[in-house]
Amino acid sequence: MTDADDLQKLVENLQFVKSAVVKSNNIFRFINISQAMALVGLWGGVGLALLAGFSHCLITRFGTFDAVPLIFRLAFYLSIALFWAAVGRYKMLLILKHARKTYQDITVLRLISDVYTPQSISLLLPFALAGGGVLAFLISRDLGLFIVPAISILLGLSFIAFVNVFYLQEMLVTGNWLLVTGLITLFYAERLSPSLAVIITFGCGFCLLYVAYRLMGKDK
Repeated sequence: MTDADDLQKLVENLQFVKSAVVKSNNIFRFINISQAMALVGLWGGVGLALLAGFSHCLITRFGTFDAVPLIFRLAFYLSIALFWAAVGRYKMLLILKHARKTYQDITVLRLISDVYTPQSISLLLPFALAGGGVLAFLISRDLGLFIVPAISILLGLSFIAFVNVFYLQEMLVTGNWLLVTGLITLFYAERLSPSLAVIITFGCGFCLLYVAYRLMGKDK
């Protein structure tokens, strides 16, 4: 066997080992999505803050949200739907772009399968059940003022729990921010408008993903 044959055999063996390791591990262990999630956090936070600010202006102008003219409410709901659709698409495209630097043949389905693993589902399910139960309770008791703080607290805890799934230390910063500001706004919910609570918790919290990414020097 020639040296060229030995080299080719070694390359094939290494590729086989790499494939076996990747299949047995979370793909996020091998790809760097810090920049992608930082940008999603930045634009997501800014977008949420703008939508919440718009809602606050409408309520200030008309007194209550129910008193806002139908055309403005429809425009607001449409803006929310378009915003979430745009953020979801933007996030998927960015993560795929970064993933393909390591795995050129990765697909959306493969990416989704690595997000919703038995490990992540076992973490996600309790938070989803708790969130649904808390929302149902608050709505049934006409305690809508506490919805934003409650979601902020639960989402903050979930961010902290998912750090070791996505290997993003920046999630600790945002998770703790959501947890702390959620607790603070919980006590001030009756004096603080929900729109301002959204800006303080989610708007600033998601932008902190980008700030933490830059401070940790991951952009270098």
